[in-house]
Amino acid sequence: MELGAGLNPFSVVCAGHHNSKDVLVLAERQATVEAGATVSLSDTLEFKTKDARFPKTYLQALDKLWAFCLLCCVYFGENHDLYNTLFASLQIVGPLIQNLECVFASSKKEGLLIAIRAMLGYQSKVQAWLRSARATPTTDAVAAHDFSCILEGHGVPDL
Repeated sequence: MELGAGLNPFSVVCAGHHNSKDVLVLAERQATVEAGATVSLSDTLEFKTKDARFPKTYLQALDKLWAFCLLCCVYFGENHDLYNTLFASLQIVGPLIQNLECVFASSKKEGLLIAIRAMLGYQSKVQAWLRSARATPTTDAVAAHDFSCILEGHGVPDL
C-alpha cells in the first residue's frame, strides 16, 4: 500500500468508486486488530482487497484529483499558495482528462495511462514541495510549484 500512503491523489477513495466498500470494510477490520483483537492466519486473508488506488474511468481519475485538491485546501487552508496553484491547474487539466474519453475511444487503457501520468505528475510536484517546505519554519516560505509541466506533458514521470 506504499503508493496509497501519504498526501497524494492515489490515496483518495471516493464513495461510489470501485472497491470503496471493500476499503471501508478493510479499515474497520484493521481498526479492530489495532484495538487489541487477536488475529489468526485465516483472518489475515480477509484483509486482502482489490486495489482501489488506480482509477478505472476518467471520471474516477478526475474525482481523485479534485478530492486531493480539497485535502490540500483542508490541510493548508484556502489562502495557501500550494492549494491555489493546484486548484488553478486542475481547472485547466480537469476538462482535458475528461476529453481523453473521446480521444481514446478505441483504446481506453492508453487514455487511462495518460490520466494516471497526470495524477503521478501532481503527486510528484506536491511531494517535492512538501520536501522543500519541511526544511522551513513555515510553509509559506516556499513558493508553490508550477503545475504547467503537467499540462504540457513535460516533467511527468514515465510509466
